[in-house]
Amino acid sequence: MNKKTLGNLLLIGLFLVLGLTIIELPTKPDSVQEKISTFILDNLEDKVVYTPLDFQEVNESFLLSKAEVSEPFQVFQDSISKQLEILKGRSYSSDLNQLLLEAESHYATLRLNQLSDYLTLDARLKRHLKKEGKLDKISLHKLSLEQARMSEGINDLNAALGNYNLSIFSLNFELSETIIYLHNFQLSDSKGLRNQQGVFELDRKSRDVVSFKEVI
Repeated sequence: MNKKTLGNLLLIGLFLVLGLTIIELPTKPDSVQEKISTFILDNLEDKVVYTPLDFQEVNESFLLSKAEVSEPFQVFQDSISKQLEILKGRSYSSDLNQLLLEAESHYATLRLNQLSDYLTLDARLKRHLKKEGKLDKISLHKLSLEQARMSEGINDLNAALGNYNLSIFSLNFELSETIIYLHNFQLSDSKGLRNQQGVFELDRKSRDVVSFKEVI
């Protein structure tokens, strides 16, 4: 084998190694911040300058740090506690006793993302309770008042969650196919500088923005 042939073989081998190296290089996905910023820039009018400030993932801990969420949630919990106390110490059917045990168990470990499950259980409990008719008028009145407090807490909670494109039925963040971020930013143009806040919902895998809501 002459030197020229050997040189060509080595050169081909080098190209193959480089080609494989290029193919195997992992592609780094765009970050959430990059996707959100790109979405904003693509939708800005001419001569408007965008300045990102901060990004905050909207999850259970974030929501509970907000008084408008934590306070009605506490009202809901307190209402459940009082309702279960009213129902204790009475003679019920085995089915109703089982539902009461389930309600007490759920209440003991109740988290924000379990509200919809508890409401389903509560509806079953109230149906059985009405069917058996074991409560006196005073207890029924007390239960009705607490039920109204619970409904008020749920309504206030849903109103607060609506600011983040959420409801009590969409709080299972671990299983959701999307993620939600709250983004504070500034826009400036010839009219001046203004602070903006938006809620961005992104596909968990692609990180593409699938919805946007301006927080007023």
